[in-house]
Amino acid sequence: MDILKTLRKSYFTMFLASLVLLISCSQYDDEIIDTNEKLSLSNYIEEHLQLTTELMILLESERNIDKESFLKSMSKKSKSISENSKPEEIIGTLVNANFQQSNVISELFLKIYYNNLNFINSNPDLKNLNKNEIENMITVEIDKKLIQFLSNKSSDSCKETWVKALSRCKRNAAISMGASLAVGAFTGGTGYLVGFFVSGVVAGICASDADADYSECMGW
Repeated sequence: MDILKTLRKSYFTMFLASLVLLISCSQYDDEIIDTNEKLSLSNYIEEHLQLTTELMILLESERNIDKESFLKSMSKKSKSISENSKPEEIIGTLVNANFQQSNVISELFLKIYYNNLNFINSNPDLKNLNKNEIENMITVEIDKKLIQFLSNKSSDSCKETWVKALSRCKRNAAISMGASLAVGAFTGGTGYLVGFFVSGVVAGICASDADADYSECMGW
């Protein structure tokens, strides 16, 4: 079973999101506002994991994605997107890349986006943290919850490997989608929106590969 292929793709998710994050230089300062109702890191991550897991299940079922077309389109958008652009304007790219459930996937993308925005708005002190500190904060909290998830799963050889591979996909999707938005909001640019969308799609491909590797292991 070529599990390394799956793991490489999952880690590529984070790399791709970080790379695209550096593309543009506009900011969403008008959306970063203080609020009296704070959203804790724990509650934010709990909702974030639930939403990203739902998204990955949908993306995993998409069998005819034109990945090359999607990445090229998002790359072009990263060069033309303005400081007033919204996530809704990027979602049309899903349709052009042969996503069959584009409407439902779009809704989940937006829920994840606004959950992140709510966390950012209710925690203005994040402005005092640098990129690495924000990523580390999100990573540690996500790992806590996923370690608990893994501890409750079967020890069957093929299933255990599949669960670990899929969990890595989920982990990297959650981290990259959360960090892309949080870091981008405070350190520079609409490019983080592109990284956010791309990381979600690549994570779905990673999950699909995990399923394929599991089937190969079982001899199906």
